[in-house]
Amino acid sequence: MFPFKISWLFILSIFLFISCGTDIKEKTHPTNYPQQKVAYSFVKTFLKTNKATQLKLTKALKPNFKDIQAIFPDAAMQNRARKYINQLFDKEKFLVRPLAESNQVLIWTASTNDFKAAIGDAVHFPSDFIKILPYLEDDVIIHRFKFVKDQFPAGISFEGLVRVNDKWVIFPKIWKIAP
Repeated sequence: MFPFKISWLFILSIFLFISCGTDIKEKTHPTNYPQQKVAYSFVKTFLKTNKATQLKLTKALKPNFKDIQAIFPDAAMQNRARKYINQLFDKEKFLVRPLAESNQVLIWTASTNDFKAAIGDAVHFPSDFIKILPYLEDDVIIHRFKFVKDQFPAGISFEGLVRVNDKWVIFPKIWKIAP
């Protein structure tokens, strides 16, 4: 009788494991933000390029001070953001680069209002985003993306992609500047 119980537990655990991993496509669902499709197309280019091109694309994502001012209304936060971004891009050599086995992109999109209401794709962002919300302009649309292999949830993710001043910029882990 003992092996019979183990086999049923084993079968149940396999079933639960398989059923838990089948809803990954849902995370790329259409949202109320048409910008998400444009962001997806842009981010997907990182999958098709070599490291040199990824480096150029990443450098182009570095926000300048006008971009920072468009996101942060407070002068003190603008200066904190500028210092953090310069450190990240210039000294730490931030790079948007998929893992070698990555062949797909998952993307989530939320506005600052979505975060405040905890609705939509906002629930798929790191919880630390809450720390920076009081310092952001209203209605900023933020994208989170993840490079994965065949829609498996493991991969490398980046948060803070924003369309501002007619270009894409990224504020990676920007919550780190919150006082």
